[in-house]
Amino acid sequence: MISTLLLAASMFIECENFQKLGGWTVETQSMRQLGSSYVMAHGYGKPVADAETHVTFPEAGEYTVWARTRNWNAEWTKGAAGLFLVDASPLDSTPVSCFSSQVFGSGSSAWLWQKAG
Repeated sequence: MISTLLLAASMFIECENFQKLGGWTVETQSMRQLGSSYVMAHGYGKPVADAETHVTFPEAGEYTVWARTRNWNAEWTKGAAGLFLVDASPLDSTPVSCFSSQVFGSGSSAWLWQKAG
C-alpha cells in the first residue's frame, strides 16, 4: 500500500500585530488563559475604524480562515455586542474568494475558534 502525505501551507496571523489597528486596541487581560493578547473594539455602541494589515501567502492555494473570538455579552442577553467581519482583498489582480458575509463574535461566552471558510 502506498500512502501520500499532503502538506498544505499555513499561516498564523495575530491581529495585535496588524499594521493599522484602526479603532481596535490591544488587550492583555487574558494572556494566562489564551497564551496571547488580542484586539478589542469598544465603540460604545458605534462601529470603530477597521483594523488592516497586508499578508503575503507562501504559496497559491486554498486557505481556511479562523478567528478566535467570543460573544462578550452572551451571559446577559441573546444579542452580541462585539460582531465583526473579515475581508480579504488582493493588492493585485489575483482572484480571491472572499467570505466577508461571515459574522464573527456571535458564539458563546467562552473563547472559541470560529471558522470563516
